[in-house]
Amino acid sequence: MLNGSPACAVFNSNVQISGNVGSVFAMEFSRDPSSLYSFYIPFTDVDPRSEYNYAYGRAENDGKSDVGLIILTNQNLPWYLKIHVLGPDELRDNVGAYLGQPYNRNALPDGAPTTGDRPFGDKWFDVENIPSTIYMADSSEFINTPFGTIATLSFKINGGVKPGNHYCNITYTLTTVP
Repeated sequence: MLNGSPACAVFNSNVQISGNVGSVFAMEFSRDPSSLYSFYIPFTDVDPRSEYNYAYGRAENDGKSDVGLIILTNQNLPWYLKIHVLGPDELRDNVGAYLGQPYNRNALPDGAPTTGDRPFGDKWFDVENIPSTIYMADSSEFINTPFGTIATLSFKINGGVKPGNHYCNITYTLTTVP
């Protein structure tokens, strides 16, 4: 105690912090070894009598996917993942896909399943030639930086395709429009 003052005194100092935060709304291919492909998915030895023809090197329930997409955003807005197929021949009418449950990669240590909506659920669906929503983010994903949400897709070629070499293009769209 000094001159009748209490022995404990409190002093406060303030520091101002400022920062310019950039805008992120992006999608990129995963480089994880469990996602085998990205820009090109090879199908060899397609059996036209089979309902499920998997990409080269894939097998049913092998724990792998053909493509992994990482979605990153800090927009604090609902977002939607869409897909469609374009191509010059009948192959575009015979492509199916399966979307696994996306994972929030920010949930440590290994990520956690999201609670967003997959309109097709846990089943194979035909990829249409117009953009179709395959995933709608939940509110916990409206800001998912720094690690993002990963969505994994597997593809199949349906049976009933005529002989020959065929190709088509898959387009993924990330949007804030339903």
